[in-house]
Order: sequence, then structure tokens, then C-alpha cells
Amino acid sequence: MVAIHPVMVYKVEVTKKDYAPFPKPLQTLVKGFGGAFATDHISVDGLPVRWMYREEPNSNDDSGWRFFSGYETDEFANTPKNADFFDLNTIANWDPTIVPLLDREPRVAFEKPLDSDQFIEVPDYDFPEDCNGIE
Repeated sequence: MVAIHPVMVYKVEVTKKDYAPFPKPLQTLVKGFGGAFATDHISVDGLPVRWMYREEPNSNDDSGWRFFSGYETDEFANTPKNADFFDLNTIANWDPTIVPLLDREPRVAFEKPLDSDQFIEVPDYDFPEDCNGIE
């Protein structure tokens, strides 16, 4: 059985989740990027994005972007039920600070230090050989 979140455009396994409210009414901040994975720390708990990377997309609907709060353990991040695939505009509404970086080409990573609202590129991020996002 699958469900579609009102602001999602992709099918996800049914899991009862109460998604975080948007800081203001949903706006069109970005268009045409496709979807991206975000962990429940962002989509459910409402934490800001503090770690993001872009890999080669897995499909035509996938932008390649992956978003994390920075508080995910390896076990949490590697458990499929702890993330969902959203239209990138949905994630941008939860955290608009990601918008200026979304045009970057794949194989790029950014982190936002706790004492900052600005992302810093992580040029030496070691993408895994089989890097294919949260699945």
C-alpha cells in the first residue's frame, strides 16, 4: 500500500508520520528540480538542514540531493523508513537556506555549522563508490 503526502509527488511506503509544519504558507521557492530524500529529523521533527550532498540522480524524478539534520546516526540514516522522497520545493519550504545551492552539479557536499546560518562546501567529502542515496 502506498500513500502520497499532500505536498509530495512521489509514492512512499505507508508509515504513519506527522510531517513538520511549514514556517509559513507553502510557497513556490524552486521549480523543475524533481525530488530529493530528506530524513525524518527534517520532515517530521522540523530540524534545519545542516548536511546536504548531491550525487548522480537515480532516476528522471530524482535531483540527486540528500538532506540531513546532522544528528542522524549511521543506523538511523541507513534505515529506509527514516526518510522520504519529497519534491525539492517541499524541502526548500522547510529550510529555505538550501535554495542558493541547488543549482550545483552532482558530487558536491555542504555542511552548516551549528553557529551559522550559512553552508560551507565540503570539498574533500568522500562519496562512497556505490553512493546512491537513502534507499
